[in-house]
Order: sequence, then C-alpha cells, then structure tokens
Amino acid sequence: GISGVIPLTGVPLPFLSYGGTFTICLIGGLSMVQRVAVENTLELKRIKESSTNEEPPKRRRDKKVEKVKKRRSK
Repeated sequence: GISGVIPLTGVPLPFLSYGGTFTICLIGGLSMVQRVAVENTLELKRIKESSTNEEPPKRRRDKKVEKVKKRRSK
C-alpha cells in the first residue's frame, strides 16, 4: 500500500507454498521429532530418580518375568 508496511503482491510462505501434502508430511515429521524429545526427557527423569534409590523401578515386563519364575520354582 501507500505506507509500504505490507507487500501488495503475495509473498511465498516457506514450507507452506510447496502444497498440502508437503505440509501434512512436515507436521507429521515434526511431531515424531517432538515425541522423541519428550520420551528422552521422561527417560532422563526416570534415570535420575532411580539413581537416588537403591533399586531401580521395576518395569511391567520385569514383574511378569518374576511371576513366571516364581511359578516355575514351585
């Protein structure tokens, strides 16, 4: 316009100008990266908590293995 603050013609937006499929793939890829970051943060918190305790917290699979071992030992 007159003041020149905004352009009169369209400005291509990075990543969005490539099309809808690219945008959907980009969002999917970024969400996977974000999920990995969240999982790493949770794992680090679990490791820090277990380092303060003498025995690390048991996972669900470990509990099942113990139950099977107890059954076999009887």
